[in-house]
Amino acid sequence: MEVDELGKKLIEKTIELGAMRPANKDFSTKEIARLCGVSEFAIFDRFETKDGLVQAARQYGNEVLTASFEKLVNSYSDPVQFARAALESDLSYPFIVGYLCNYLTWLWVSEDDANTQNELFEFGRDGYKRVLSHFIPTDDTTLRPLGYLSFFRQTLFSANIILLDRRAEKEILIDQYSHLVGGGLLSYFNGGNL
Repeated sequence: MEVDELGKKLIEKTIELGAMRPANKDFSTKEIARLCGVSEFAIFDRFETKDGLVQAARQYGNEVLTASFEKLVNSYSDPVQFARAALESDLSYPFIVGYLCNYLTWLWVSEDDANTQNELFEFGRDGYKRVLSHFIPTDDTTLRPLGYLSFFRQTLFSANIILLDRRAEKEILIDQYSHLVGGGLLSYFNGGNL
């Protein structure tokens, strides 16, 4: 997905607002346009619909986080340490984490939505190729996208819990969720055996 500078600014403002508000609550294209100093026409000229903007922002967020994992993966052989690094990376993108947790409609794909299923499968396949194939190789073409989607979702929601829980010790939560996600990752690719 290629967008111009204004398109990127609109996506980033969508992510910022969407992170602070539950899905489709008090979230308007008029407000996004106003905050970016443009007319609503500028949004619809680039994304056609509000759903198109939401999808573009979701894809942008997915790409930012996947690219950050890709930069990390070759530095780790232990899944727990890699999970910790990935989780810490997610924590450095609080708006993207919040937005994706609020707007990840692909997590609840209905069987009759072929476009969303294709987007989900391609995201999982691409993520496996770029991230997990370097870490845990497998010939199983079903495990590849599912493994990455599971890892991505677990790190994302773990980061969101840490960001939202102001009462707990951040390092303790990072350590606990790293063991949970890393152990799950290893178990998943070992057929359930740690």
